Amino acid sequence: MERIDQIVLGVGALSWLLSHASEEIERRWSRRNRKVNEYSPAQPRPRLPPPKYGEKITVLSIDGGGIRGLIPSVVLTHLEEKLQEIDEHNKDARLVDYFDVIAGTSTGGLITAMLAAPDSDKQPKFKAEDIKQFYHENGPEIFAPRPRSSICGRVLFGMTDFFVRPWMPGKYDFVTRQLWGPKYDGKALRTAIKNKMKGLTLGDTLTTIVVPAFDVFKRSTVLFSSFTPKPTELADICIATSAAPVYLPAHTFSDHEGERNLVDGGITANNPTLYALWCLSQEVDGVDDRGRSRPRNPNFHIDMKNPQQFDYRKCIVISIGTGSAEQQFKAAECARWGVFGWLVKHGHNPLLDMMSRATATSTGFSTRLLFRLHECESNYLRINPMQAVDDKTKENGDNLSKHTGEGTTKPAVTRQGIDISLDDASDDSMDKLINIGEYLLTEPVGTVDPTARKYKTKPDPAGKTNAQALEDFAYRLCAERNLRLKNQKAEEATKNAKGKM
Repeated sequence: MERIDQIVLGVGALSWLLSHASEEIERRWSRRNRKVNEYSPAQPRPRLPPPKYGEKITVLSIDGGGIRGLIPSVVLTHLEEKLQEIDEHNKDARLVDYFDVIAGTSTGGLITAMLAAPDSDKQPKFKAEDIKQFYHENGPEIFAPRPRSSICGRVLFGMTDFFVRPWMPGKYDFVTRQLWGPKYDGKALRTAIKNKMKGLTLGDTLTTIVVPAFDVFKRSTVLFSSFTPKPTELADICIATSAAPVYLPAHTFSDHEGERNLVDGGITANNPTLYALWCLSQEVDGVDDRGRSRPRNPNFHIDMKNPQQFDYRKCIVISIGTGSAEQQFKAAECARWGVFGWLVKHGHNPLLDMMSRATATSTGFSTRLLFRLHECESNYLRINPMQAVDDKTKENGDNLSKHTGEGTTKPAVTRQGIDISLDDASDDSMDKLINIGEYLLTEPVGTVDPTARKYKTKPDPAGKTNAQALEDFAYRLCAERNLRLKNQKAEEATKNAKGKM
């Protein structure tokens, strides 16, 4: 009997030890997983490995559009939140962790620089959500009326105030401010950008960026790209690509290329997607800006023994637009316009708005066609307010009224565009732009209709909304990042093993 009692006691003690041991093992294992999945300052978030470790090349492109940059900020915040939700290995995910190239023009260039800027620990300095805060805090100051400090300016203002106001009330603001110089002096913009960038250069970015500007002296496009890191300051790049003619002064500075004389990149490409793809093709094909041969970039999928041309099927591209001004004119009306008519009409700048819309639209169409010809259209996602609103919404505006504020009698966005100018930084307009961005996520994805006589969009056959499409792309981006990290780790382990032999 005593022996049986001893056996029972022994079994009980053993089971107690096993249960406590399993709890300790589970506790230590969960702590280990937590250390792996949550990157602390002691164990920083790994940078995105080069494309050669994965299967795809990832690109994010952001259009220009002044204060309407609030619309992409909403879309980008949604995408970043989805990445954090999906990627269990990167719960503090930032967009820069998933894109090989981020391209932006004008206000999109500023967003690009903010997304790629590092902090003192070489980690992303800004969240996508911080972009909205930047516009809210600095927009009203950036687009504040330019003061007239000189005696000459005051005299001219007094004369125009006396002669023009009674006869041309609709153009009074243009004549008194824009006729004697840029509508805004740009001081608040320069101060805000320099405070955010604080001496960072093109070579400091956490991923490759591509930002276009236009050189008014050389009369050519300038592409600032960190594929070839240069000491050019990010602040100068952001100020230059945002220097919209009529609105803000041109920007001049000197760097390794000498003196720069630059204005808004929207002059050449308000939608910089094709410029981003062109820079990528140069790296893969081994060609410089002048078409001369150079070494191929080994960070891409290149078989050095049998090199192939750039494969667009390997690209995943998300392109985000800012819409365009809601303006339609008859030729008979335009025929009567002079300088005043082309530069100011109903609070907008028809000439600049038409140019921006034309370049963005043609780039969007060309990119869609490029991916369609390479049979990889599912790798391209274009989200733009101008493309998202159907004819029924245009007719009644019911779906948009709840997104543009109470008491709104006219929708802030229609089939023709957005009824908010690129420099309207009032609180009401900024709130409407954020609401438009949120509404845009609920709209169906737009695709190009090749049978139309003119460029237009039709709903995606898959019936997905922009939010659903972004979620699908988020899964693909997470899979690509984790594949690269896995393959890079395996390569390092193989090298270490060979080094010990």
